[in-house]
Amino acid sequence: MNQFYKKTDIENILANYDIQKDFYVPNSLFKNMIYRSLRLEVKWAYIALLHLCLSNPNYDSQDQALMTYSKNQMAKPMEKLMNKAIDDSKVIKYLDELEECGLLIECNGQKYLKKIV
Repeated sequence: MNQFYKKTDIENILANYDIQKDFYVPNSLFKNMIYRSLRLEVKWAYIALLHLCLSNPNYDSQDQALMTYSKNQMAKPMEKLMNKAIDDSKVIKYLDELEECGLLIECNGQKYLKKIV
């Protein structure tokens, strides 16, 4: 199984979910024991970053969804989802926490969200 979201994963989610109305939430993020200790704000940050991948995807040469967004771009869905202002330092903190728990992975100088199934 591929550990990152691929173009086909993004297309499958978009075919079955209207991201213009709501955020896509992987059930396992809340039900899987390995994510239970993760702070709720960090889970929301993951969901916000996934929303960016769904609404404005960028792919590498292997059709894996890249995290090539600016901090400002990342903050916008986070603000909407969390209903509060998110500055660059908060974005960096969430990114660091996502990396620490293995949900944001750097590979060959690129960042990817770990695919949650």
